Amino acid sequence: MRRSLRIRIFLTIFLSFSTIYVVATSLILYEVQIIFTRNLTQETQKLIKSSGLLFNKIFSEDIEILRAIKNTLSGLSDDNSYDELIHNQDIIIKNIIEETPQFLSIGISWEIAAIDTNYKKNHGRYRHLYYWKEGKIAKNTDTLDLESDNIGSLYYLFKISKKDGITDIYYDTYTGRKEDEELMSSIAIPLVKNDFYAGLVACDISLERFQDIIKQVKPVNEAQTFLISQNGKIVANSTGEFINKPLNNILKNDVTTKNLLFHIKNSENISYIQKDSLGNKNLVIIEPFFFGNIETSWSIGVIVPLNVIRKDALNLFKIGLILAIFGLVLMVITTLLIINSITNPINKAVSSLEKLSRLEITEQLKLETRREDEIAQMISSINILVDSLRSIKDFAYEISKGNLNTKLNIKGDGDVLGMALQEMQRSLKIAKMEEEKREEEDKMQRWSIDGEAEVSAILREYAQDIDNLSYKVVSYLVKYTEASQGAIFIINEDEEQIEMLAAYAYDRRKFLNKKIPFGIGLIGRSVQEGEVIYINDIPSGYTSISSGLGEEEPRSILIVPFKFNEVIYSVVELASFKDFKPHVRKFVERIGVSVASTIANLRITLKTNRLVSDLQKQSNELAAKEEAMRQNLEEMQATQDEMKRKNSQFENIVSALNQVSYVIEYDMHRRIISINEKFLRLIGKTRKEMIGTLQGAFMLDEDREKQLDKLWNNLSMGRVSMFTQQVAVGSKIIWFSEAYIPIFDDEGKPYKIVNIANDVSGLMEQ
Repeated sequence: MRRSLRIRIFLTIFLSFSTIYVVATSLILYEVQIIFTRNLTQETQKLIKSSGLLFNKIFSEDIEILRAIKNTLSGLSDDNSYDELIHNQDIIIKNIIEETPQFLSIGISWEIAAIDTNYKKNHGRYRHLYYWKEGKIAKNTDTLDLESDNIGSLYYLFKISKKDGITDIYYDTYTGRKEDEELMSSIAIPLVKNDFYAGLVACDISLERFQDIIKQVKPVNEAQTFLISQNGKIVANSTGEFINKPLNNILKNDVTTKNLLFHIKNSENISYIQKDSLGNKNLVIIEPFFFGNIETSWSIGVIVPLNVIRKDALNLFKIGLILAIFGLVLMVITTLLIINSITNPINKAVSSLEKLSRLEITEQLKLETRREDEIAQMISSINILVDSLRSIKDFAYEISKGNLNTKLNIKGDGDVLGMALQEMQRSLKIAKMEEEKREEEDKMQRWSIDGEAEVSAILREYAQDIDNLSYKVVSYLVKYTEASQGAIFIINEDEEQIEMLAAYAYDRRKFLNKKIPFGIGLIGRSVQEGEVIYINDIPSGYTSISSGLGEEEPRSILIVPFKFNEVIYSVVELASFKDFKPHVRKFVERIGVSVASTIANLRITLKTNRLVSDLQKQSNELAAKEEAMRQNLEEMQATQDEMKRKNSQFENIVSALNQVSYVIEYDMHRRIISINEKFLRLIGKTRKEMIGTLQGAFMLDEDREKQLDKLWNNLSMGRVSMFTQQVAVGSKIIWFSEAYIPIFDDEGKPYKIVNIANDVSGLMEQ
């Protein structure tokens, strides 16, 4: 009977606990996976949107530069002739290419009808292409579409739509060498004046710089990220593979089954669970971003293996499993102790055991006995169990109130429940610390994002005023970073100095005039080395901060150079009585890119305005010269009329000579440049065969080179010369009597020779 009761109690408790454990654990694991998947999806979408804003900013800056070029050229085309316009255009574009290294080339197309009022066709254009070649800016100019518009060309599409746009990606090179090819795309801005299409401003931009950016868009290390053009080609990929390849190289069958290209072309968000060829599940998220106000969009995609989520859930599951096993072991031990303690006088312990089975833990459950046998041991065990459960209850109650530092007395190495609870306490402490750390990181991230947004607003508002821009930026940084004072400097490359633009301290604007040579002091060293300088042990006397309590030396100094495209445009210095935390230092470094970009654009704008002013001044000077040239042209017109009359007489004489004589024209290198039909019929050759032939090819005299050298010496000095030679034409021998007449250019130098030859073979035979 004792064995039967022991088995029944044991099986009942064990099977019940196991069933509840399996069901609860399965439900918890399933819910954890859902929560982790949802959180990972949200974090990935936030990361993609942040990266999309970065790409949008990069492209928007390039587009704004092209629009500035368009507006400048449009204004110049109204007030200048075509030659003046192209002269001014060359200066502006070459300066912009030097200032914007991300531009591989800039192309300007002008509709001929837009710049020549006498041109009546609605097609035909002049194209000017500027690009880097062997370290210098080269230019190609050509004339296109004179017969008709090329309907299949991208240029024609922009001409019809009159809208800004960006092309699909492609590989190209300006050297013609395969190894120099770069991945690029083209941005085009139509020149439209009064709804009339006048031309196109376009640039080729390098896309290889986006490879490093897309590698950073990874919510987890195992994720794969990629940048996609609107036509479904891969622009960049975190693995560096499949560049300029179709999207199905990464997502394979999903492109067809999920109709991905349709959604991408329509700028739609995409999110789904994918099963790859190995049976593994992945989370796929694709979201679009736009290029300023251009209708074209590209997309950023992320593939996250769901086994990452399972791994985190499995870790939690293991912790729960350990606790459950410890509980199960304790339950088995307790049950066996109770079973083994059942003897004849069991009635004294029944009431206590029944209450203990309902977890009614009170002091009254403790039993007293004077026995020293198994019953005494059972009662002692019950009393110890009551004390332990009360201690555990108190411990659990304190834990439930959040008091994770409460203590639990362990009964020894065999107290598995106590050790399990202590392990649980340690795990809860770690979880709390991690949660606090995550909250702190989230707080710092929100702090940085809010700060960057505020700085961006300042940059947009004061983008045309360098003084107010500098003051607003440095004052905001001092307040936002809780510094005590700060100053912002700008790089003056012409004078090789660093000039202070603005300073701010204790809610007051400082007007200081300070210039620092390159390499001098901490500011000069930071600019020269291009590195951030952070000192929290400042040398005595370096600087001081004034307050209502007097002057004190700061505790830390932060000096950050503001770079854009690896070029330093300004530097900021902040001083504080406190240390600058790492996230504050990183925040100042990040906003430095935006500030430097704004200063760079402002410099380009100011430089362009100065160029336009100088060009306008030159245009006025040219107008004065045109009046003098007009008078000269009137005098030249009379001379030209006389020349036309003489040319008409000369042409009549030449026409008559072509009928009766053999006429050939030579350049000053003795090569034939023209020959009449009478001579061609005589020698049985075509004009194509004779053009470029050297004089004397048919001459029979042995000393012909000496004779010809003498003849051409006279001709090069402008002397008319007579010459008689014997030539072989097929099987016939012919004598020619020839007159060589030099033709002179405007400077009085002979530039070609006219040879008039007559057949005198009959006279020579007599």
